[in-house]
Amino acid sequence: MTTPNDAKNYVNDAGQIQWGAIPLNAALDKLKATREGLSTAEAEKRLIEHGPNALPKNEVNRLMVFLGFMWNPLSWAMEVAAVLSI
Repeated sequence: MTTPNDAKNYVNDAGQIQWGAIPLNAALDKLKATREGLSTAEAEKRLIEHGPNALPKNEVNRLMVFLGFMWNPLSWAMEVAAVLSI
């Protein structure tokens, strides 16, 4: 028998847990954490296992940004007009 705090009651069709709907105690159990947080040893273990909690830096190619401004019908019309005027 499942209880209302059981995490599997809050799984959508894609198999993802709906963290906003799950009760706190069930979320803590699923994450193997406590209300006080992780111990230093557990935090270090998870850091080694999963890596830092950071998003990768997104490199911006400035040439592609500039060319992106030229990729629209108004720019094409102006380019055609410039070529025809020569």
